[in-house]
Amino acid sequence: MERTLIRDLKGRKDGEEVTAYGWLQESRKLKSVSFLILRDHTGILQVTLKPENIGNMDELATLNRESVLAVRGQLKLNAGARSGVEILAKKSKSSIGQKARCHWALLIRWKLISIQG
Repeated sequence: MERTLIRDLKGRKDGEEVTAYGWLQESRKLKSVSFLILRDHTGILQVTLKPENIGNMDELATLNRESVLAVRGQLKLNAGARSGVEILAKKSKSSIGQKARCHWALLIRWKLISIQG
């Protein structure tokens, strides 16, 4: 499944399966549901997490702001969400404990970002 930019989600069909990548801006945990605000360079998106859909809820609770995430799920139109749409997550993956793999020339070019990350 290909990546979808957040700004392009409004043009998609309700109920469509999508994958969004971005940084964690904010998270809120309630009794039966959790919410993530995911951000990419085009906008922000609300992600709804329910324990029955996500197996790694404990890992998600340990995420810090600016953690890199990939979220796959069902797109829902929601006037209450900031962007007008949200994803009901079915699967998520974070960058926790993973080593970045890239060419050494890229590391040198982006050294300030790699040092901070």
